[in-house]
Amino acid sequence: MDLPTPPIYVRDACATLSVFLADHAASAELLHYSGMRPVKIGRNKTACVIAHWKYKDADLGAYDEAMVLFPVGGDGKARLLNTLLRFKFRMFAHWVPVNSEFSRVVGRALGGFPKDLCDFQVSEGASGVRYEVVDGGTPVWTVHSTTRRTVRIPGTLPGGSRPAIYTWLDGVRRRAPITMRGSRVRLGRGGSSLELGDHPRADELRAIGISAKPVATIHVGKVWARVDAAEVLTE
Repeated sequence: MDLPTPPIYVRDACATLSVFLADHAASAELLHYSGMRPVKIGRNKTACVIAHWKYKDADLGAYDEAMVLFPVGGDGKARLLNTLLRFKFRMFAHWVPVNSEFSRVVGRALGGFPKDLCDFQVSEGASGVRYEVVDGGTPVWTVHSTTRRTVRIPGTLPGGSRPAIYTWLDGVRRRAPITMRGSRVRLGRGGSSLELGDHPRADELRAIGISAKPVATIHVGKVWARVDAAEVLTE
């Protein structure tokens, strides 16, 4: 399999990001292997973002991707939501299931993304999206996100926004710089439900005390992105 040369472009995608609260100490213990520490919100909470991306036109093809993300750097829930909306976040990718073998191979090889091949059951409608991640026939989680009772964020998210995704794979930590812009953005309080399955990855979320409902859900109707070569971090 020939690997593409960065940068890798996403010309059309949509995304849903559900921001859950979790226990900070338990989350820090979960991420101990990576040397990354999640942000602290209040006395003992952090955020765990469960994201779903549907890539429609991209260099790696059309496929679905989910992410378990933890924000790193900075404190405070208000600041976190602001950075998410402005596409200026710094996140650590703990797990990334995809339903494309090509994306799995490229993501692991070029960016150190912990991508695993899974099945996705996705249903979209005018009021939101429901998606289920299934690994080897075992449900991992199901998220149902609705656009009802959301507010539209006017305009286009800045084209120069450069979020950074930190990864860890095979003992190597990397930083993947991304240039991103988005439009048709909606923000809602709550807005999603999470059902955990009988799977080790679901058990990890239970162990960090992830909340049953998110504090916020962000829907981005159209995303353009450029992913540059990942940088290996030595510290």
